[in-house]
Amino acid sequence: MSEELSVRRPEESESGDSPITTIDVRRHSQYNGGFPEAGWGKASEREKEDLGHLSPEGIDNASRVARELIEKRLDEAKNEIDFLVIASPTYWLGDPALGQRAIETAKIYSEEVKAQLEVRGLPPEQLLNTVHSKSQQHEVGDVRITNKMVEAQMFDDPVALEQVVDGLRKKYGGQGEEFWDAWYSGKDAKALESVGAETSEQAVARAEKQMQILVRYGRMYTEATGRNLEIIVLTHHEVLQPYALHKLGVSTEEFKPDKNEGFEISVQKGKAAVSIVGQEIELN
Repeated sequence: MSEELSVRRPEESESGDSPITTIDVRRHSQYNGGFPEAGWGKASEREKEDLGHLSPEGIDNASRVARELIEKRLDEAKNEIDFLVIASPTYWLGDPALGQRAIETAKIYSEEVKAQLEVRGLPPEQLLNTVHSKSQQHEVGDVRITNKMVEAQMFDDPVALEQVVDGLRKKYGGQGEEFWDAWYSGKDAKALESVGAETSEQAVARAEKQMQILVRYGRMYTEATGRNLEIIVLTHHEVLQPYALHKLGVSTEEFKPDKNEGFEISVQKGKAAVSIVGQEIELN
């Protein structure tokens, strides 16, 4: 695989019986948002139990989507498939006292994989996390974590906040859709770069490194084992949207991932292709 993934539209898709790796990259489920009443870093005990954690609706939706996906993959592969679950470790509002919505969503996927394996009488080791977690320190509750898929990293530096980011909030009337669309498109990239705040293209660069690693791993895994592999990645809108825009050439009008939505990458016969909003985009 080349150092940089190039994009071209394939004239036709290939099919065959060779093992396949599918990488489902999705946004986390619904969660309880909001800001601590006493200010950042001052959440009450009640707020710590609520803010940033999946809501009841989020738990239900993540469970449903996970079950549908995992049953589909098992049926497609006639149970000859292994699973790996990966997620962003981002805390809500960057506060370690609050919830981790991507991790919590990913744990639901892991639990659903284990449940489906048990129902079908399959070995629990088909969830690779259960094996890896015995030796890998970057596993949390049968979920592998990756800092390459964390949310936008432009709010952590107080200097950057004061000098640029707060000004952008005023410019766009808050931190709503106009604020984010400007960030996705790179409209204020130079101002952000001047204070070391992350731009959307920088977020894409780290996400692309993760995708390269997973594509390469999928190729090696299926070649070595002859088995299918399903990799599930739970991340954030601020990663999915700019990756689609800057890497895949899919506009923000075409692709607006809601909770539990995203795109998938299939890796088969040495080729990788992204399926997104009805399009197939080959990655070289």
